[in-house]
Amino acid sequence: MEKGEFVGESGCLKTGFFPACGRMRIGLFGLGTIGSIWARLWRADGFEVRSWNRTPRCAEPTFCAEVREVSRASDLVAICVSDGAAVLSVLERIAEDLRPGVIVAQHSTLSVADTLRVREFVMGHGAVFLDMPFSGSKLAAEDRKVVFYAAGDARVVDYVTPVYRHLARKVLYVGEPPLATALKLSMNVMIAGVYQSLVEGLELALCSGVAEESFWEALDLNVAKSGVSELKREKIRKGDYSPHFSLANMWKDLRQALEAAREKGLQLQQTEQLERTYRVAMERGLGDYDFSVVLELLRSGLQQGRIASNVCDDRKHF
Repeated sequence: MEKGEFVGESGCLKTGFFPACGRMRIGLFGLGTIGSIWARLWRADGFEVRSWNRTPRCAEPTFCAEVREVSRASDLVAICVSDGAAVLSVLERIAEDLRPGVIVAQHSTLSVADTLRVREFVMGHGAVFLDMPFSGSKLAAEDRKVVFYAAGDARVVDYVTPVYRHLARKVLYVGEPPLATALKLSMNVMIAGVYQSLVEGLELALCSGVAEESFWEALDLNVAKSGVSELKREKIRKGDYSPHFSLANMWKDLRQALEAAREKGLQLQQTEQLERTYRVAMERGLGDYDFSVVLELLRSGLQQGRIASNVCDDRKHF
């Protein structure tokens, strides 16, 4: 950010250019699993929030049917939608309102290339852009424990951090865009890999005759215990695949991570195999379930083309 309209001679944000954080009007675009939680929490904390979703959410008190009814009255535009195409679609519809003084915080997990395209669009219209994906699923959002990875002007990140402290345990500044996107993709590669190792180890133990309780007790005493194993343990035990982070979204992120790796000349062999596994799951119609449902692929032999009735024919178990 250059000195002048936004920044004074001291290098600090000009007093009065942006509203005080406590008075910041928030426009939230995307009322999915996470966005709907954020709308509720921000509103409960006294922020002025308006929201919009492509599919109407009339039961949401902050919902506005017209997209520009939100953008015209927003100082902070927070976007949490499915992918790069959806982000750009929102921005094109509100382009007239991306005036100087508006901050656009992009929270969706995009490809590196899409993040750069979104930044160019936002800055081209005079607004300020923050690359700001987050880590944490439904439970973390409910508990205000997501982590935001933030890239952009450090002074603007500092400025909006008090708003996001209401949602998160940490806003982690990492530099300039698209570094936050790259970090988020890296984290999701590891989450998917750790989970796959967990369920493969579990199935090996069970098929060898080890009692499931013995497996979990041993894991509690082993360095292999992880945040992922703790988060997904009860889902595995109960066969509960209601979505906290959908398989479709994880598959998208694996593909975006592989795209970023190819651009850097890297070959991520384990991630390539995982992407193939998730592709099979998508072909079998499991995209809307929690990504932990890949356990059922392992159990059923779907990766070799066999179909398990409890997955594909009797989804009430989920």
